[in-house]
Amino acid sequence: MSELKIAIIGAGWVAQIAHLPAWAKFNNVKILAIADVDEGKASKVADKFNIPNVCTDIAEVLEKVPEIDAVDICTSTGSHFAIAQAALLAEKHVIVEKPLATTSKEAKRLVNIAKERNKKLLVAMNHRFRPDSMILKSFIQGNEIGKIFYARTGWLKPKPKDFDSQWQTSTHISGGGVFMDTGIHVLDLSWWLMGNPNPVSVSASIWKNGKTPAPNEAEDSAVVYIKFDDDSSITVETGWTFNIEYDLINTNFFGTSGSAILNPLRIYKNLHGQVVNVTPVGKTATKNLFKDSYTYEIGHFIEVLLTDKESYSKPEDAVKRLQIIEAIYDSGRNGKEIKF
Repeated sequence: MSELKIAIIGAGWVAQIAHLPAWAKFNNVKILAIADVDEGKASKVADKFNIPNVCTDIAEVLEKVPEIDAVDICTSTGSHFAIAQAALLAEKHVIVEKPLATTSKEAKRLVNIAKERNKKLLVAMNHRFRPDSMILKSFIQGNEIGKIFYARTGWLKPKPKDFDSQWQTSTHISGGGVFMDTGIHVLDLSWWLMGNPNPVSVSASIWKNGKTPAPNEAEDSAVVYIKFDDDSSITVETGWTFNIEYDLINTNFFGTSGSAILNPLRIYKNLHGQVVNVTPVGKTATKNLFKDSYTYEIGHFIEVLLTDKESYSKPEDAVKRLQIIEAIYDSGRNGKEIKF
């Protein structure tokens, strides 16, 4: 397999702004089809990116271009499971935007199908592929700042004027509220950088307009505390309706012999009793982190398919990540600590 044949499912912003431009940077790839329930939108995107086949769903893609090797799923969360399942059962590799599914049970089902069919399944957690994240990962793996025992992370957003969208506020479409949308990113990045320890307990507070959400109502803010089996912990703050001027994003790591901050990347190490900045020179630029993360992510998926390299974003991680999020919702709605 020297050249990969790809189909894109979903013609929304993440496909147009992130995935398609990233695919276009690789010469050993051909995008053969794009599908969207809005065929007119799919046609416009196909014209822009020179994609020869326009379809309305995964079934039509599989019938029209059965020669594809992989499917890239860029649709809303609630459709991920059905599309991924159809692609895997048709013997296609899959890369899917986060989350893999709306429940850990569905995610586990997809992992099992991928194993049974010997197909690659990668969940697009693009923050793992940011250049600064990968640099920090190498420092942590090299024990440069010791054992990470605490991470503090958050993503707080001001409320936009057009917030009341069906996608964001309907749990049957999104699988949750702000935590499933933005909280999952900062949780996953911290958890991955810490080596994916197993969760022991979760305590959470979630709110909708300052009150605990009703059943099946999407939360707009959350604060979470997670303990792991290696005695480490993470706190996560997230929300998208705060009365603030601009996004507040933070990711801090505290180790036994150093610490680190992301965006901009800063790494500090205790050397002979002095805290020293050991950040690699020229590696702290933040301008193209978003676009670069998708380019590296797609490039990694291509490498996984062509060389059988182990994935940085294993589907088993997606199952455990959803189990953590399910515990967060259980804790937040019922006001109790959840133990694993």
